[in-house]
Amino acid sequence: MGSHKLGLALLVAALVGASFVAGQVVGARDAKLFRAYDQKRESMMARSCGTHATLWRRASTGQYGCLSMNADGDSVIAPVFDAPVLSARR
Repeated sequence: MGSHKLGLALLVAALVGASFVAGQVVGARDAKLFRAYDQKRESMMARSCGTHATLWRRASTGQYGCLSMNADGDSVIAPVFDAPVLSARR
């Protein structure tokens, strides 16, 4: 009777351990997919800046903007929206 309980306890422990390992694998894959998605999204937003500006990201807020320089040396930051803006006209 005691060996059956020990075997069952070992089986449960192995299943719990396997579920944690599977969770770590899924978490690593999700992190990789999120990084790839963020890179793709940033490259799409960078295209909206045009050829004379570069995409700039404020680290504290995560907001994006197009950074460009005027002829007199002043820098101008135009906001870039995270989602496309659709305007409907009637």
